Amino acid sequence: MKMLKILCVYMKPDTLEQENNKKHFFKILRKNFEVKFILRERLKSFITNFDLVISLGGDGTFILASRYIRNKIPLLGVNLDIKHKEGFYTTLNTSNFKKYIIKIINKEYNIIPLLRLKARINNKQLPYSLNEYFIGNVKSYYSAKYELKIGKKKEIQKSSGVIVATPSGSYAWYSSMGGKHLSFKENKIVYMTREPYKGKVITCEMCGGKLDSKKIIKVKYLLKYKGILAIDSQKEYNLKLNDVISITSAKEKLNWVKFS
Repeated sequence: MKMLKILCVYMKPDTLEQENNKKHFFKILRKNFEVKFILRERLKSFITNFDLVISLGGDGTFILASRYIRNKIPLLGVNLDIKHKEGFYTTLNTSNFKKYIIKIINKEYNIIPLLRLKARINNKQLPYSLNEYFIGNVKSYYSAKYELKIGKKKEIQKSSGVIVATPSGSYAWYSSMGGKHLSFKENKIVYMTREPYKGKVITCEMCGGKLDSKKIIKVKYLLKYKGILAIDSQKEYNLKLNDVISITSAKEKLNWVKFS
């Protein structure tokens, strides 16, 4: 039987325990698969020509790897440090991984398609988001002013920012803001305005909601001083006066590997 070709995207260990876990995991991979290792900071181009991608780290490593996956290549998350990493997306860890090798070889696992978001700033296409896009002021304690447009409805808002999230992202930052969880199977996107200002001139009638994934959310930034668009709390883009951000769902979902 031909060995599976695997790409392992890993984080640089912070502790001796993590380093030992990494070495143990690398040894298992080398013994059972044709594998290539890449430090997550060195991942710069789309991932192709692999049977499976494994992220080794925490959710941050998983999310970063997901941004570069195309062609429906499945992604499996492995937790490098279960004592200190939450591991929402990491379904295995370095201790129990060996038990699942046969299942991985035989592809005896579940695939959960995760909706991703795509966005543009004016005509510039941005990387996909697995959790959320955030639009706000570069300084979180300053208000952002922008026009929010969904379909035919639009409204000028002042707030500490607006978040647009996926069903899986509804368990992350969106949830911490008080948003309700969505089922992974829902073909929906959600948005929420953070700490909206409500006064005599500016109100907030469009403060949040659940939308069909094909809907386009547009945000026109209305301040002279810098704003930011952040992707999954990892990557930032500067915004200037009258920049227009368009957000909707990406056609290609991420194939998340889960065992039961």
